[in-house]
Amino acid sequence: MRCRIILAATAIAGFWLAAMAAEATAGWRYTKWGMTQDEVAAASGGLAVPHVVEKRESWGVYADLVAPQRLGPYPYRAHFYFDSKDGGLEAVRLKPTGRYWCPDIVLVLRERYGSNRYLRDGYYYWHDESANNQISLSSFSTCRIKYEPLREVTR
Repeated sequence: MRCRIILAATAIAGFWLAAMAAEATAGWRYTKWGMTQDEVAAASGGLAVPHVVEKRESWGVYADLVAPQRLGPYPYRAHFYFDSKDGGLEAVRLKPTGRYWCPDIVLVLRERYGSNRYLRDGYYYWHDESANNQISLSSFSTCRIKYEPLREVTR
C-alpha cells in the first residue's frame, strides 16, 4: 500500500513539473509568457516598440508594446500586455489594420487551430495545448484576436 502511495505521489509531482515547464516555455510566436518588455522587444528583432498613447483615460488598459504582424494574408498590429505586478507578458491582442472580412479570418484561425472549441457571447475560442494558448476572436464588428496563457480554469 505504501509503495502505491509513493508511486502515485511521484507521478503527480512529475505531471505537475512537466505542466509547469510547458507553461513557462509556451507563448505566442517569438514570445514566451512571463517575458519582460525588454525580452519581448529583443525577441521581436526590433519590431516591438513602446506604445505611445497621447491621452490615456484613467480607466483604460493599454498595451505597453506594439508590433506589426500578419495572420494569413491579413495585416494586424500586435499589442503586448504585461502584468502590473510582476511585469511578465500576460496577453497579446491582434487588431486588424487593413481591409478584412471577419468570416475569412475565422477560416484562417480554423485552419491553424482546428474547429473552434466553443462560441460564447459573440466570441470564438480555441485552445492550442501545444503552445499553452487560449485564442479568442471578438465579435465580427472588430475581429480582434487575443492570445493568452491557457489556464486550468479555461481547459
